[in-house]
Amino acid sequence: MSKKYFYVIFILLISCTVPDDLSVQDTTTTTESQDTTTTTESKDTTTTTVAPSRKTSNKVNLEDIEITFFYGAELSELAKNILLENMNYAVKNLFSYPGVKLQNLQPIIVVQLDNNFESAIELEAQYCEYIEKNNRKFFSNSKCSKKQNNDGSRGIFTENWPYNSSISSNPFNNESCCWLLTMQPYELPKQEKSLRMTSIHETFHIFQISNYADLTDNNYEQFLIDGKISGDGYEHKPWWVEGNAVFFQHLYHARSLNDIGIIKETMRPSLFSCYCGDQGLGTIRDRFLNNGIKLYNYTWEIDSQLAYEMGSWFTAYLVNIHGEEKILDFWINTQTGILFEDNFLKFFGKDYRTYVDEFEDFIRNNDEKTIMEILPTE
Repeated sequence: MSKKYFYVIFILLISCTVPDDLSVQDTTTTTESQDTTTTTESKDTTTTTVAPSRKTSNKVNLEDIEITFFYGAELSELAKNILLENMNYAVKNLFSYPGVKLQNLQPIIVVQLDNNFESAIELEAQYCEYIEKNNRKFFSNSKCSKKQNNDGSRGIFTENWPYNSSISSNPFNNESCCWLLTMQPYELPKQEKSLRMTSIHETFHIFQISNYADLTDNNYEQFLIDGKISGDGYEHKPWWVEGNAVFFQHLYHARSLNDIGIIKETMRPSLFSCYCGDQGLGTIRDRFLNNGIKLYNYTWEIDSQLAYEMGSWFTAYLVNIHGEEKILDFWINTQTGILFEDNFLKFFGKDYRTYVDEFEDFIRNNDEKTIMEILPTE
Protein backbone atom coordinates (compact mmCIF):
# COMPACT_ATOMS: atom_id res chain seq x y z
CA MET A 1 0.00 0.00 0.00
CA SER A 2 1.39 3.39 -0.92
CA LYS A 3 2.64 5.71 1.77
CA LYS A 4 1.46 9.20 2.38
CA TYR A 5 2.61 11.77 4.83
CA PHE A 6 1.51 12.50 8.34
CA TYR A 7 1.52 16.22 8.97
CA VAL A 8 1.36 17.74 12.40
CA ILE A 9 1.20 21.51 12.20
CA PHE A 10 1.36 23.78 15.19
CA ILE A 11 0.44 27.40 14.52
CA LEU A 12 0.63 29.94 17.31
CA LEU A 13 -2.44 32.17 17.25
CA ILE A 14 -4.43 34.14 19.85
CA SER A 15 -8.00 33.59 20.92
CA CYS A 16 -9.57 37.02 21.46
CA THR A 17 -12.90 35.70 22.66
CA VAL A 18 -12.75 32.70 24.94
CA PRO A 19 -9.59 31.46 26.69
CA ASP A 20 -8.65 27.93 25.70
CA ASP A 21 -6.47 25.39 27.45
CA LEU A 22 -6.86 22.53 25.01
CA SER A 23 -3.78 21.40 23.19
CA VAL A 24 -2.33 18.37 21.46
CA GLN A 25 -1.05 15.93 24.04
CA ASP A 26 1.79 13.45 23.83
CA THR A 27 2.76 14.12 20.25
CA THR A 28 6.15 12.95 19.12
CA THR A 29 6.81 15.98 16.97
CA THR A 30 8.50 19.12 18.13
CA THR A 31 6.53 22.30 18.70
CA GLU A 32 8.32 25.37 17.46
CA SER A 33 7.37 28.99 17.07
CA GLN A 34 5.13 30.53 14.47
CA ASP A 35 4.17 28.61 11.33
CA THR A 36 6.60 25.74 11.85
CA THR A 37 5.73 22.43 10.21
CA THR A 38 7.18 19.07 11.24
CA THR A 39 6.70 16.15 8.87
CA THR A 40 7.10 12.42 9.46
CA GLU A 41 6.04 9.42 7.45
CA SER A 42 2.94 7.41 8.24
CA LYS A 43 0.77 4.95 6.35
CA ASP A 44 -2.27 5.65 4.27
CA THR A 45 -3.56 8.84 5.82
CA THR A 46 -2.82 12.50 6.18
CA THR A 47 -3.45 13.87 9.63
CA THR A 48 -3.18 17.57 10.38
CA THR A 49 -3.38 18.79 13.95
CA VAL A 50 -3.61 22.48 14.69
CA ALA A 51 -3.02 23.68 18.24
CA PRO A 52 -4.81 26.91 19.09
CA SER A 53 -3.17 29.52 21.22
CA ARG A 54 -3.36 33.17 20.21
CA LYS A 55 -4.63 35.20 17.30
CA THR A 56 -5.06 38.86 16.42
CA SER A 57 -8.46 38.69 14.72
CA ASN A 58 -11.96 37.96 15.97
CA LYS A 59 -12.51 35.65 13.01
CA VAL A 60 -11.86 31.98 13.78
CA ASN A 61 -10.59 29.73 10.98
CA LEU A 62 -9.78 26.03 10.87
CA GLU A 63 -6.17 27.00 11.60
CA ASP A 64 -7.25 28.40 14.96
CA ILE A 65 -8.72 25.22 16.41
CA GLU A 66 -7.36 21.83 17.38
CA ILE A 67 -8.43 19.53 14.56
CA THR A 68 -7.09 16.25 13.24
CA PHE A 69 -7.88 14.78 9.82
CA PHE A 70 -7.78 11.13 8.79
CA TYR A 71 -8.16 10.46 5.06
CA GLY A 72 -9.04 7.30 3.17
CA ALA A 73 -6.11 6.00 1.15
CA GLU A 74 -7.91 6.43 -2.19
CA LEU A 75 -9.44 9.81 -1.44
CA SER A 76 -8.76 12.46 -4.06
CA GLU A 77 -7.17 15.80 -3.30
CA LEU A 78 -10.32 17.43 -4.71
CA ALA A 79 -12.49 15.70 -2.09
CA LYS A 80 -10.13 16.78 0.69
CA ASN A 81 -10.09 20.37 -0.50
CA ILE A 82 -13.87 20.59 -0.84
CA LEU A 83 -14.31 19.38 2.74
CA LEU A 84 -11.70 21.81 4.05
CA GLU A 85 -13.10 24.75 2.09
CA ASN A 86 -16.67 24.29 3.29
CA MET A 87 -15.83 23.36 6.87
CA ASN A 88 -13.69 26.46 7.01
CA TYR A 89 -16.54 28.63 5.75
CA ALA A 90 -18.86 27.25 8.42
CA VAL A 91 -16.20 27.58 11.12
CA LYS A 92 -15.54 31.23 10.24
CA ASN A 93 -19.24 32.07 10.53
CA LEU A 94 -20.20 29.90 13.49
CA PHE A 95 -17.14 29.53 15.70
CA SER A 96 -16.63 33.31 15.62
CA TYR A 97 -20.21 34.05 16.61
CA PRO A 98 -20.51 36.23 19.76
CA GLY A 99 -20.87 34.16 22.89
CA VAL A 100 -19.57 30.81 21.60
CA LYS A 101 -17.64 28.62 24.01
CA LEU A 102 -14.58 28.29 21.81
CA GLN A 103 -13.03 25.74 24.14
CA ASN A 104 -16.09 23.52 23.71
CA LEU A 105 -15.76 23.47 19.92
CA GLN A 106 -12.58 21.43 19.99
CA PRO A 107 -10.71 19.12 19.69
CA ILE A 108 -12.24 17.74 16.50
CA ILE A 109 -11.33 14.54 14.68
CA VAL A 110 -12.49 14.39 11.06
CA VAL A 111 -12.46 11.07 9.24
CA GLN A 112 -13.08 11.34 5.51
CA LEU A 113 -13.81 7.95 3.98
CA ASP A 114 -13.29 6.72 0.44
CA ASN A 115 -15.35 3.98 -1.20
CA ASN A 116 -13.03 1.17 -0.17
CA PHE A 117 -14.14 -0.96 2.79
CA GLU A 118 -10.59 -2.17 3.35
CA SER A 119 -9.45 1.43 3.52
CA ALA A 120 -12.06 2.09 6.22
CA ILE A 121 -10.70 -0.86 8.22
CA GLU A 122 -7.22 0.63 7.95
CA LEU A 123 -8.54 4.02 9.07
CA GLU A 124 -10.10 2.37 12.12
CA ALA A 125 -6.69 0.95 13.03
CA GLN A 126 -5.01 4.33 12.60
CA TYR A 127 -7.76 6.13 14.52
CA CYS A 128 -7.46 3.66 17.41
CA GLU A 129 -3.68 4.02 17.41
CA TYR A 130 -4.11 7.77 17.67
CA ILE A 131 -6.65 7.51 20.52
CA GLU A 132 -4.51 5.03 22.44
CA LYS A 133 -1.45 7.25 22.11
CA ASN A 134 -2.97 10.68 22.70
CA ASN A 135 -6.12 10.06 24.73
CA ARG A 136 -5.46 6.89 26.65
CA LYS A 137 -8.16 7.42 29.29
CA PHE A 138 -10.89 7.18 26.63
CA PHE A 139 -9.45 4.13 24.91
CA SER A 140 -11.00 1.52 27.21
CA ASN A 141 -14.52 2.93 26.68
CA SER A 142 -14.25 2.97 22.91
CA LYS A 143 -14.76 0.33 20.25
CA CYS A 144 -10.99 0.44 19.84
CA SER A 145 -10.62 -1.73 22.94
CA LYS A 146 -13.15 -4.32 21.78
CA LYS A 147 -12.40 -7.55 19.95
CA GLN A 148 -12.00 -7.08 16.21
CA ASN A 149 -14.36 -8.74 13.76
CA ASN A 150 -13.10 -11.59 11.62
CA ASP A 151 -12.30 -9.20 8.77
CA GLY A 152 -10.29 -6.94 11.09
CA SER A 153 -12.94 -4.23 11.32
CA ARG A 154 -14.04 -2.63 14.56
CA GLY A 155 -17.42 -1.19 13.58
CA ILE A 156 -16.31 2.42 14.04
CA PHE A 157 -16.44 3.51 10.41
CA THR A 158 -17.38 0.15 8.91
CA GLU A 159 -20.65 -0.59 10.69
CA ASN A 160 -23.68 -0.49 8.36
CA TRP A 161 -21.35 0.17 5.43
CA PRO A 162 -21.43 2.44 3.51
CA TYR A 163 -21.23 4.76 6.47
CA ASN A 164 -23.48 7.84 6.69
CA SER A 165 -21.94 11.20 7.55
CA SER A 166 -22.47 12.09 11.19
CA ILE A 167 -21.19 13.51 14.45
CA SER A 168 -20.91 10.34 16.52
CA SER A 169 -19.25 11.58 19.71
CA ASN A 170 -18.25 14.72 21.56
CA PRO A 171 -15.78 15.57 24.36
CA PHE A 172 -18.55 15.80 26.98
CA ASN A 173 -20.15 12.35 26.88
CA ASN A 174 -17.46 10.75 29.08
CA GLU A 175 -16.69 8.28 26.33
CA SER A 176 -14.63 10.34 23.92
CA CYS A 177 -11.81 12.83 23.83
CA CYS A 178 -13.12 14.72 20.86
CA TRP A 179 -15.80 15.60 18.42
CA LEU A 180 -15.78 12.76 15.89
CA LEU A 181 -17.03 13.89 12.48
CA THR A 182 -17.12 11.08 9.94
CA MET A 183 -17.75 11.91 6.31
CA GLN A 184 -19.14 9.20 4.06
CA PRO A 185 -17.72 8.62 0.57
CA TYR A 186 -18.96 11.00 -2.12
CA GLU A 187 -18.66 10.33 -5.83
CA LEU A 188 -17.13 13.36 -7.51
CA PRO A 189 -18.05 15.41 -9.43
CA LYS A 190 -21.57 13.98 -9.30
CA GLN A 191 -21.98 14.42 -5.53
CA GLU A 192 -19.87 17.55 -5.06
CA LYS A 193 -22.85 19.60 -3.88
CA SER A 194 -23.72 16.95 -1.28
CA LEU A 195 -20.15 16.92 0.01
CA ARG A 196 -20.11 20.70 0.27
CA MET A 197 -23.40 20.95 2.11
CA THR A 198 -22.82 18.00 4.43
CA SER A 199 -19.50 19.52 5.51
CA ILE A 200 -21.43 22.61 6.60
CA HIS A 201 -24.31 20.61 8.11
CA GLU A 202 -22.11 18.57 10.43
CA THR A 203 -20.07 21.62 11.47
CA PHE A 204 -23.35 23.33 12.38
CA HIS A 205 -24.16 20.40 14.67
CA ILE A 206 -20.87 20.95 16.51
CA PHE A 207 -21.84 24.59 17.00
CA GLN A 208 -25.28 23.61 18.31
CA ILE A 209 -24.22 20.91 20.74
CA SER A 210 -21.15 22.76 22.04
CA ASN A 211 -23.36 25.30 23.78
CA TYR A 212 -25.04 22.90 26.21
CA ALA A 213 -23.17 19.58 26.15
CA ASP A 214 -21.02 20.58 29.11
CA LEU A 215 -24.07 21.34 31.29
CA THR A 216 -25.12 17.71 31.73
CA ASP A 217 -24.16 14.31 30.36
CA ASN A 218 -27.76 13.13 30.73
CA ASN A 219 -29.21 12.71 27.23
CA TYR A 220 -32.78 13.24 28.40
CA GLU A 221 -31.87 16.60 29.94
CA GLN A 222 -29.94 17.61 26.81
CA PHE A 223 -32.89 16.72 24.58
CA LEU A 224 -35.20 18.91 26.65
CA ILE A 225 -32.80 21.78 25.93
CA ASP A 226 -32.23 21.22 22.21
CA GLY A 227 -35.80 20.30 21.27
CA LYS A 228 -35.33 16.64 20.39
CA ILE A 229 -37.92 16.07 23.07
CA SER A 230 -40.75 18.39 22.07
CA GLY A 231 -44.30 18.08 20.88
CA ASP A 232 -46.38 15.23 22.27
CA GLY A 233 -44.65 12.36 24.02
CA TYR A 234 -41.01 11.70 24.76
CA GLU A 235 -39.89 10.22 21.46
CA HIS A 236 -36.98 11.99 19.80
CA LYS A 237 -37.88 14.41 17.01
CA PRO A 238 -35.48 15.91 14.45
CA TRP A 239 -37.53 18.87 13.20
CA TRP A 240 -35.71 21.64 15.11
CA VAL A 241 -32.14 20.41 15.53
CA GLU A 242 -31.88 18.98 12.04
CA GLY A 243 -34.14 21.57 10.40
CA ASN A 244 -31.80 24.35 11.55
CA ALA A 245 -28.75 22.47 10.29
CA VAL A 246 -30.34 21.76 6.91
CA PHE A 247 -31.35 25.40 6.42
CA PHE A 248 -27.86 26.70 7.25
CA GLN A 249 -26.22 24.12 5.00
CA HIS A 250 -28.21 25.60 2.11
CA LEU A 251 -27.59 29.20 3.17
CA TYR A 252 -23.85 28.89 3.77
CA HIS A 253 -23.39 26.77 0.66
CA ALA A 254 -24.90 29.52 -1.49
CA ARG A 255 -22.93 32.27 0.22
CA SER A 256 -19.67 30.35 0.03
CA LEU A 257 -20.10 30.31 -3.75
CA ASN A 258 -21.01 34.02 -3.78
CA ASP A 259 -24.35 33.22 -5.36
CA ILE A 260 -27.25 33.51 -2.91
CA GLY A 261 -29.68 32.59 -5.68
CA ILE A 262 -28.45 29.01 -5.44
CA ILE A 263 -30.44 28.58 -2.24
CA LYS A 264 -33.65 28.56 -4.27
CA GLU A 265 -32.24 25.86 -6.53
CA THR A 266 -31.19 23.65 -3.63
CA MET A 267 -34.18 24.16 -1.31
CA ARG A 268 -37.00 24.06 -3.85
CA PRO A 269 -36.81 20.30 -4.60
CA SER A 270 -37.17 19.41 -0.92
CA LEU A 271 -40.63 20.99 -0.91
CA PHE A 272 -42.02 20.64 -4.41
CA SER A 273 -40.24 17.67 -6.02
CA CYS A 274 -41.28 14.07 -5.52
CA TYR A 275 -39.21 11.86 -3.22
CA CYS A 276 -41.71 9.09 -3.73
CA GLY A 277 -39.46 6.05 -3.87
CA ASP A 278 -40.90 2.55 -3.97
CA GLN A 279 -43.59 3.45 -1.45
CA GLY A 280 -45.43 5.78 -3.81
CA LEU A 281 -45.17 8.74 -1.43
CA GLY A 282 -46.22 12.21 -2.49
CA THR A 283 -44.11 15.36 -2.32
CA ILE A 284 -42.91 16.38 1.11
CA ARG A 285 -45.23 19.39 0.98
CA ASP A 286 -48.25 17.19 0.26
CA ARG A 287 -47.30 14.69 2.94
CA PHE A 288 -46.84 17.50 5.46
CA LEU A 289 -50.23 19.03 4.69
CA ASN A 290 -52.20 15.79 4.46
CA ASN A 291 -50.73 13.37 6.99
CA GLY A 292 -52.45 14.96 9.97
CA ILE A 293 -49.21 14.97 11.99
CA LYS A 294 -47.73 18.16 13.37
CA LEU A 295 -44.16 18.96 12.39
CA TYR A 296 -43.00 18.72 16.01
CA ASN A 297 -44.45 15.18 16.31
CA TYR A 298 -42.53 13.58 13.45
CA THR A 299 -39.98 11.14 14.82
CA TRP A 300 -37.04 9.69 12.92
CA GLU A 301 -39.10 6.51 12.52
CA ILE A 302 -42.29 8.14 11.20
CA ASP A 303 -40.72 10.21 8.42
CA SER A 304 -37.28 11.65 9.13
CA GLN A 305 -36.93 13.08 5.62
CA LEU A 306 -40.08 15.14 6.03
CA ALA A 307 -38.95 16.35 9.46
CA TYR A 308 -35.54 17.40 8.15
CA GLU A 309 -36.84 19.18 5.06
CA MET A 310 -39.96 20.81 6.51
CA GLY A 311 -37.87 21.71 9.56
CA SER A 312 -35.51 23.59 7.24
CA TRP A 313 -38.43 25.44 5.66
CA PHE A 314 -39.80 26.27 9.11
CA THR A 315 -36.38 27.69 9.94
CA ALA A 316 -36.48 29.73 6.71
CA TYR A 317 -39.94 30.98 7.72
CA LEU A 318 -38.58 32.18 11.09
CA VAL A 319 -35.47 33.70 9.51
CA ASN A 320 -37.63 35.67 7.08
CA ILE A 321 -39.48 37.21 10.04
CA HIS A 322 -36.78 37.49 12.71
CA GLY A 323 -33.42 37.23 10.92
CA GLU A 324 -30.88 34.41 10.95
CA GLU A 325 -29.13 35.78 14.05
CA LYS A 326 -32.13 34.81 16.16
CA ILE A 327 -31.55 31.15 15.31
CA LEU A 328 -27.89 31.39 16.30
CA ASP A 329 -28.79 33.38 19.43
CA PHE A 330 -31.23 30.63 20.39
CA TRP A 331 -28.37 28.14 20.42
CA ILE A 332 -26.02 30.45 22.30
CA ASN A 333 -28.71 30.86 24.96
CA THR A 334 -28.86 27.11 25.53
CA GLN A 335 -25.68 27.70 27.53
CA THR A 336 -27.98 28.80 30.37
CA GLY A 337 -29.72 25.41 30.47
CA ILE A 338 -33.05 26.95 29.48
CA LEU A 339 -35.55 24.41 28.18
CA PHE A 340 -36.43 24.39 24.48
CA GLU A 341 -40.00 25.62 24.88
CA ASP A 342 -39.01 28.62 27.00
CA ASN A 343 -36.02 29.43 24.83
CA PHE A 344 -38.14 29.40 21.68
CA LEU A 345 -40.68 31.73 23.26
CA LYS A 346 -37.91 34.09 24.37
CA PHE A 347 -36.45 34.56 20.90
CA PHE A 348 -39.48 34.26 18.64
CA GLY A 349 -42.22 35.78 20.77
CA LYS A 350 -44.70 32.89 20.43
CA ASP A 351 -44.77 29.31 21.59
CA TYR A 352 -43.49 26.86 19.01
CA ARG A 353 -46.82 25.08 18.58
CA THR A 354 -48.53 28.33 17.57
CA TYR A 355 -45.71 29.16 15.17
CA VAL A 356 -45.88 25.71 13.57
CA ASP A 357 -49.64 26.19 13.06
CA GLU A 358 -49.02 29.54 11.35
CA PHE A 359 -46.27 28.03 9.21
CA GLU A 360 -48.57 25.21 8.16
CA ASP A 361 -51.24 27.74 7.16
CA PHE A 362 -48.64 29.67 5.17
CA ILE A 363 -47.54 26.57 3.25
CA ARG A 364 -51.13 25.46 2.67
CA ASN A 365 -52.52 28.80 1.49
CA ASN A 366 -49.75 30.15 -0.73
CA ASP A 367 -48.43 29.28 -4.16
CA GLU A 368 -44.88 28.26 -4.96
CA LYS A 369 -43.76 31.77 -5.93
CA THR A 370 -44.91 33.27 -2.61
CA ILE A 371 -43.35 30.47 -0.58
CA MET A 372 -40.02 30.76 -2.39
CA GLU A 373 -39.90 34.48 -1.65
CA ILE A 374 -39.23 33.84 2.05
CA LEU A 375 -35.73 32.54 1.25
CA PRO A 376 -32.79 34.91 1.89
CA THR A 377 -31.68 37.17 -0.96
CA GLU A 378 -28.31 38.21 0.42
